[in-house]
Amino acid sequence: MIAVLAAVCALSTNLSAQELKDEVSVSIGIAPYPYVPVMDWGYNEDGFYNNPYYHVRVTPIAVQYMHSFNHWLSVGGLFVFHSYSGGDVMEFSPEVLNKKDRNVFAFMVAGRVNAIHRDHFSFYAKVALGPSFDHVGFIKMPGDKREVSNEVNLAYQIMPLGFEFGGRKLKGFFETGYGYQGMFITGARYAF
Repeated sequence: MIAVLAAVCALSTNLSAQELKDEVSVSIGIAPYPYVPVMDWGYNEDGFYNNPYYHVRVTPIAVQYMHSFNHWLSVGGLFVFHSYSGGDVMEFSPEVLNKKDRNVFAFMVAGRVNAIHRDHFSFYAKVALGPSFDHVGFIKMPGDKREVSNEVNLAYQIMPLGFEFGGRKLKGFFETGYGYQGMFITGARYAF
């Protein structure tokens, strides 16, 4: 009986010391490129005073898988979805001209380098690059038929500063950067 208890204790100690190499994270972002609102006051080609607007309907939602080669380097994949609509608002009219809506599906390869890595927190930088598949709808004038097209674009995310905190398996994180995932990102990670 003592031998069985000693074997179970030794096995559980060995399993708890085992390095967790893989992780899955889910996040949401704010202000994704290329749909960060940009106001351009002025006259358009038809002589109307307009105010273009862009409205993100679905904040960027991302799912990421990373494999750690050591405490400093991780490589994996990143999927991002977001949706936006936009157009030209006329000065004295509620009508929206040149209305465009877009659904974005981006699949990127990602790499992360930890600058500081401790048991319960780390600081890191991340870069991701890959294709985005965009479904685009366009209406030039109110009442016109909606034109639909599909586009393939280059998606990216440059994250110079990320902060991760929490336990051994479950962690929270905040990131700042630029790209399809957004300028400010928060989420949770599960390591296994």
